[in-house]
Amino acid sequence: MNKKEKIDWEITKTLDLLDQKETIPINPYFYTRVRAKLEERHKKRKNYFTFLQPAFFVLLFAVNLTTVFWYFNSSETYNITPTRKALIEIISDDLTPNLNQSDILFLE
Repeated sequence: MNKKEKIDWEITKTLDLLDQKETIPINPYFYTRVRAKLEERHKKRKNYFTFLQPAFFVLLFAVNLTTVFWYFNSSETYNITPTRKALIEIISDDLTPNLNQSDILFLE
């Protein structure tokens, strides 16, 4: 028997064992108990979320009001860049380091 035949024989033997398995008798009240436990968990979870859901919405509303208040009371003005060239120039000025002679000495 070569290696492939041994593997096939083991697979067949395992599958035959699964076909011949015994069924264990189930208590007639098993599903009733499982259903009761699931309903009990659902009730506990429902009570917990009914308390947290309004608190979450109040917190979300407060954050929203704070953001609106902060936005409209902001004294900063934002410059709108008229052209693409100007935008590229502003970004390149922000990203290129301004190295003067004293900064170069510290880098060495």
